[in-house]
Amino acid sequence: MAFEEIKDGLCSKKQEQLIEKHISDQINALSDQNWKKAYGFAAPSFQEVVPIQRFEEIIQNEYEMIINNDGYKFTACNIAENKFNQVVLINSRGQEFKLEYRLTFESGRLGVEAATAAPTEPEIAT
Repeated sequence: MAFEEIKDGLCSKKQEQLIEKHISDQINALSDQNWKKAYGFAAPSFQEVVPIQRFEEIIQNEYEMIINNDGYKFTACNIAENKFNQVVLINSRGQEFKLEYRLTFESGRLGVEAATAAPTEPEIAT
């Protein structure tokens, strides 16, 4: 099992694969605006404090780039304080957005606890 030992540092290859699949499945559900399915990928601790209606509002108001994405790629994955941190670069309408996902492993399953938009550094022509 990929999550029996969680220690600070880089994610293992197996952990990376499972985390990427989990996030991809949620992104695909959000792209389809299948709120119930997308909400199911959230961590139990998130679901305890954020009802599904609020989840839908948050995504529509603050994460429109996920709904209307033109593709995405995964970069760094690391573990800190028993949380998995995965950076995802999302392309939407000609712009690139950097999201920092935080996942937990609770009750025997992965769950998205948060996704924070971070500014992307503009590329400097050399």
